[in-house]
Amino acid sequence: MCIEFFRFYSDINITWRMLNCHFFAYIMNTNLYEYNGVGSVPKDVVHALVNEGVVLIPDETFRECHNLESIIIPNSVTRIGIGAFAKCRSLVSIRLPSWIKQIGEFAFAGCKSLLNINIPNGIKVINLLTFEQCTSLENIIIPLSVVEICDGAFYGCSNLVSISILSEVEKIDHNAFYGCKSLHSLELSIDIENIGIEVFGECESLRKVDL
Repeated sequence: MCIEFFRFYSDINITWRMLNCHFFAYIMNTNLYEYNGVGSVPKDVVHALVNEGVVLIPDETFRECHNLESIIIPNSVTRIGIGAFAKCRSLVSIRLPSWIKQIGEFAFAGCKSLLNINIPNGIKVINLLTFEQCTSLENIIIPLSVVEICDGAFYGCSNLVSISILSEVEKIDHNAFYGCKSLHSLELSIDIENIGIEVFGECESLRKVDL
């Protein structure tokens, strides 16, 4: 995982040293903004680094940072607040640490350039509109820990082609995958107890749902 993390961020103009699966940045790029867990973030930030030791990325911290292309999140972070990265329309890819246990509502809503994101194993609920209108997102893996996918979690993810649900999800709420026009097939657990209204509404390419 650490090697993948290193490769992913090797395009940023930072020199890296790896020690015991932790990364320390020697900042070479004046555009890189260090976030210490408090206060507001400049809206023109392009690359960001959350400092080691930060536990929570508060509500709306990076909201509408339209130029944000990349962010490095350390293993110390366990929670991402409501709308923390909403409408970061230039954010292409993000790797979330495995220690994250909660991702807030609307956290990545409107991140229209987002191609890749992992959902850490440990997340139990994919919250309301978490990935709404992430129109570039193509693939998503739902980890073993997830038991509920809330209302509109992937609403309008029009390029989402495949969803791998590794967990035994018990509940999928209303409109969870509404408007996922490129979704072809989906496999659900036979133990699912509740499927909401219009969960797959306007999923015009969906031909098969296996239970």
